[in-house]
Amino acid sequence: MTFILKIFFMGLIAFVPSQDGKELTVLLVETRPGYVASDGSLIAPHHPMLLARAEKCWGHCGIDEGIDPHLLFPRDSPADAQRYLAAALGNGAAWSLDGSDLSIVDAGSQKSSASLSLQGRPRQPGAPLALSKTLEGDTLDFDYIADLGRVLPAAGAVDPDVLARLPQRRLITARLRLQSGKIGTYRLVHMFGKVHSFSFKALRCNGANVEYSQPLADWVTAEIEVSGPEVEIVENHFADREIRTIRLAPQDGLVELAVLNIPDPPSEEELPENHEADRHFELYYKLAQTLLSPCQWPVPHVGPEVENGAPEKARPSALLAGLKLGDPKGYYERIMCPVGQLSESGAP
Repeated sequence: MTFILKIFFMGLIAFVPSQDGKELTVLLVETRPGYVASDGSLIAPHHPMLLARAEKCWGHCGIDEGIDPHLLFPRDSPADAQRYLAAALGNGAAWSLDGSDLSIVDAGSQKSSASLSLQGRPRQPGAPLALSKTLEGDTLDFDYIADLGRVLPAAGAVDPDVLARLPQRRLITARLRLQSGKIGTYRLVHMFGKVHSFSFKALRCNGANVEYSQPLADWVTAEIEVSGPEVEIVENHFADREIRTIRLAPQDGLVELAVLNIPDPPSEEELPENHEADRHFELYYKLAQTLLSPCQWPVPHVGPEVENGAPEKARPSALLAGLKLGDPKGYYERIMCPVGQLSESGAP
């Protein structure tokens, strides 16, 4: 028996491919109350969480106490938010993540034989990305994920601390390592129903524009083929190695996970259509091995619409539909928070 484990990533998340291409480390960036961007504006704390939708669940199932359903359904009453979240999960689970080292175990073989595939096309380093699809037809290039090494080469290599067994610098709040699956962009950042290109410029010091621009990903997906009747998700805590697990059985051949690192809901006045720059992006530079001045932290600024750049029509997802993440009137549908990528230290 085989089925598909589909994982959606959204929010303040960075991806680090290994030099040999066999592993992808997913980093949920730490935010703390009171964090201020270099231009003096306040960056809202983000909430890291894992949500799972499945037919059956064993272990630490249900909604844990660290999850506030009203965060995901801010326009609904607390009681309705609780009910909507439970319906979205089916018989799955919702975990708040804090110092969490996550791993995926194929319950059928204990080891996946499939390889890791970052979706995309070979191209020259530094070449701009075109708005074309991969052969699958509904998965966009991994390279739509903003690459700090292209934006600012000095910031392209990740701090080894975030890859260590016990990170010391409190740069990340959770981590997941993937050794198999097809990884690609699920959706591009769009505004008013149109995809835009983004240029990069520092918030401070009248920084000059970086000679690089492209459309950017805000959702990423991984599709992993699982052998056996179930898949196991394991959380080891960074500090005390305390473990919790869930085993999930598929519904209609699919288990869905959402790994989110999302801010408090903004007010209508704070929605991203009224901003031209993404200040959250500065936090990715804190993950870089080379320390740079904030005057050297280029962040995405909204550029022109891309010709024929309607948002990619994504494959339907029962989990995302239940969370209202595809609702054009939903808060998190309109938050501009591009994901990022860095390379392992020493990678080209």
